Amino acid sequence: MRKHFGIYFFSLTFLLGYSIQSAAQAGISISPSRLYYNSSAAGLKAQKIKVTNPSDKPLELGVTISDWNYDSLGNNVLYPAGKLKTSCANALKVLPGAYFTLKPNEEKEISVQFNNAIKRSGDGSSQTAMIYLTQLNAGQATKTNGASIKVTVRMGVKVYFTNNPDEPAKIEIVNFKDGKSASNERILDLTIKNNGKIWGDGKAKWELLNTSTGSKTALDEFEFYSLPGDTRSLKAKLPTDLPKGKYTATSIVTYGKNKDIKVAELEFVF
Repeated sequence: MRKHFGIYFFSLTFLLGYSIQSAAQAGISISPSRLYYNSSAAGLKAQKIKVTNPSDKPLELGVTISDWNYDSLGNNVLYPAGKLKTSCANALKVLPGAYFTLKPNEEKEISVQFNNAIKRSGDGSSQTAMIYLTQLNAGQATKTNGASIKVTVRMGVKVYFTNNPDEPAKIEIVNFKDGKSASNERILDLTIKNNGKIWGDGKAKWELLNTSTGSKTALDEFEFYSLPGDTRSLKAKLPTDLPKGKYTATSIVTYGKNKDIKVAELEFVF
């Protein structure tokens, strides 16, 4: 059957405030999980990361810095510090240093300094790095069969820098199709691309309309993160009990600090 693919654009603006906290099952709790820097503050600028040891034993932590980006499915891909042209790793300094210890149930703030005066590769429109906190003294855990195992935890804090903090995100929908997953499940596959000079975060949601009966089915919302130049494949699994028939799928992508919206439609047969 011939498929119809259309894209429509709307722009909405409102303020959204939120905080992000990340926790490990064994040994470390950190907050926030992302740090944002820009060139509005010349020279050295510092932010804090709160690190907590929720256990009843001392926690030894090592600090390392690396580069990272996303693959097409949104997974993190790691590289040595300074490997990528978009790296800002050499501008970062973590205090108290590369190693520190937390007492049982102790909470400590570490300082992450960003030195904007240090020369870095790229044009500075969008640069990134990853700060890793790694547990050096392995903890004890028990498997379901009762066996004792050693557990170490590594948690990352993503760092973002831009010379243009007012630059708008630019996300485009470049394809929308139905198909099958590697496990032979029917899916909707929405391809988006970040054509801007700054990271673009957002959400995608899908709604199905049975054109014969008029019934509607909402699929799970999908949260995505992207860096400039990224092409991202967002896949939504179709319900196995979806009634047979002709459908129109509508995908709505909301992104950026201005909550811009892109809409795509697709006709398919299930």
